[in-house]
Order: sequence, then C-alpha cells, then structure tokens
Amino acid sequence: MARRAKNKTMVEMSADPGQGPEQGGGACDLAARWVPLESDLQNFLALCREAAVTLGHSPLQIAKALVSLSAHLRQAGAGCGKPLFVTLHWSGSALWVDWEGAEPFVLVRPETLDATSEQRLLRFRQQQQRLRESQDPELLRQRNQRMTAYFETTREQLEAQLTALHEALQERQLELTRSIIEAETDALTGARNRRAFDAEFPRAFRRAITSPDNALTLLLVDLDHFKAINDTHGHRYGDDYLRDAAHAMQQVIRTGTDQLYRIGGDEFAILLFAAAPIGCAKAADILARMERRVSIGLASVDPQQDDLAHPEALQERADQALYAAKEAGRGQFACAPDCCRVCSNAAQASGATAAKVPKTAALTAASPTTKTMPQPAAPSDADR
Repeated sequence: MARRAKNKTMVEMSADPGQGPEQGGGACDLAARWVPLESDLQNFLALCREAAVTLGHSPLQIAKALVSLSAHLRQAGAGCGKPLFVTLHWSGSALWVDWEGAEPFVLVRPETLDATSEQRLLRFRQQQQRLRESQDPELLRQRNQRMTAYFETTREQLEAQLTALHEALQERQLELTRSIIEAETDALTGARNRRAFDAEFPRAFRRAITSPDNALTLLLVDLDHFKAINDTHGHRYGDDYLRDAAHAMQQVIRTGTDQLYRIGGDEFAILLFAAAPIGCAKAADILARMERRVSIGLASVDPQQDDLAHPEALQERADQALYAAKEAGRGQFACAPDCCRVCSNAAQASGATAAKVPKTAALTAASPTTKTMPQPAAPSDADR
C-alpha cells in the first residue's frame, strides 16, 4: 500500500508540463500520431495509457495526467480539425509527450525500472513501429478527406459569418448616416440646419485658406419683412413662404457641391464653393427668383490676398454686407469690401446701378421675375 501511494504521488507531480524530462542518451520515440480528429486524439491517449501501464502504473494512477494532457492538446487544436502532430517519448527517466509550440508534457517519472518493464516497453515500441508501417493507405485517404471536408465547412461558416458581419456593419453605418442627416436637417425647409452650419463652415473655411484651388463664398440671406408676412397671412402661410424661399435658393446652387442652411427663423446661409464673381451672379439669380424680396450679404475668401485667420471673420464680413444691403433699401445684395471691385464690374456689365453704402458696394439685381412671391403687408417702422 505504501508503494502504491508513493507511485500515485509521483504521477500527480509529473503531470506538470513545465517540468521537462532529462533528454539523456536513452531517449527514444515510442509513438507519433496526427490528431486532427477526436478519434485520433482518443487513440493517442490510449497509447499513452498503455505505455504507462507497461512501465508498471495502473490506469487509475495515470488518469489524472491523461486528463491534463487531453486539455493541453485540445487547447493546441487537437480533435478540432487542426493537423497537430504529437510524439510519445521515453528518455530513460520519464515518459513524456511533445508537440509543436509547447513544452514537453511529462506523464510519469518512475523511480525504478526493472528489466521486465524495459523489455515490455521495447516490445511496445516495436509494435507501434509495425503498426505505423502497415497503416492502410485507404484509411489515410479517408482521414484526409474528412479533414478537407472539415476545413471546407469551417471556411464556409467563417465566410458566412464575415459576410453577415459586413452587412450588419454597412446597415449600421447607413442608420448612423441617416440619423446624422436627420439631426442636421431643418424639418420645415429641408435645408441643413444651424448645427450643420456650425460644424461644416469652419472645415470649408480651413480648406479655402490653405489651398488656392478651394474658393469659398459665403452668402447670408434674409427674407425681407417676413414678420409682417407671417402676421398678416398666418403661420401656415409663413411656413409655405419659407419652403418656397428655400426651394428657390436650392435651384440656384449646385446639388452635392454647395450647401444651403437655415440658420435662423427667416435667415439662411449658403456655402458656395466658388469665387466672388460666381457668388455675385448667384446672388443676382436668387434676387430674380424671389422678386427682390430678400437681402443678401456676400463675402469671399481669397487665399492669396486675405489675412483672415478665423471663419468668424468671414462671417462678420458677410453679416456687415447684409446689414448694408438692408440699410440701402433691401431687395438687393451687398458685398464685403474685398468684393467691391467684382460687384462694380458686374454692375457696369449688366447696366444696373450700385448703391453706395459705407465700406460696402451693393448691387441691385434687375433680372426678370421668374417666381411669384406673396405680397407682404406694409412694414412698420420697427420692421425697417
């Protein structure tokens, strides 16, 4: 009984794969197997148990070490389709197993080994060698077919999962894009809202001042006497008026390039990715479509001449021009000082007159009427 307890303790201690064997002069390979399938793994564990019994250990004594070995092999891919190659060794002092990428796993370390056990171990080795030499090629072919089928099935499953994940990601991105667009769109007019303007205007400004090829013109548009129109005709009529105004401005700018924003109740902004002359032409077109019932302030970025450091400076210029257009009598557009020459030339070419206002030049559009807008009530002094 004392000897049995001693052997049991020895087996439990030897189940630690970190305690490698002494690979001395008596080392030899007892068996080697591919263990991609569960049946291969079970057969190899049976060989390990048989070798340990040959050395004088009972199956019960070796059971704990075999359970631990099985767990390590499964973690390395055995029994799951991976073509893992394992070898059972006898080194004269230990029975151990090794495989690629792992430390030797010691099964048993017998303290004594009699001649009978050594002879049985030699016969065990010879038997395994004959078995290896006599393996049926047809069985090997079938095993290879099973492994190929397993890999093909696994590949198809992974591809299907990857496709599903990709589709789910695309759908999520579309939902996110739709949510962002909805959050940055004015529900009444369909134009972009103030939140979108505050986010996109600084980016457009930075591109314009860092590259001569990225021109930028800012138009600030204010509907003249909108309060009087709203008070006279009602809020529903006022909403239709705002929608019609937004539609008229959308018809002037380039879809997908320029952007229209509703930044206040009756205030709009247009980011026009073009130089000042085109901005003046667009402003005149807006005035014509809306029967000169709007006032427009215009400012442009010139990377070669401007010393603008912040987008707020460009917006301030456009706002001052808008104020000048209102002071000059409304129904016209005015340009910031850096656009005065452009506006003057445009006025001379079109035969229109330019209103003289402090620090700005205003051009009254004389284009024919293309859209009938509601007639506002006479504005009060407060509206002026």
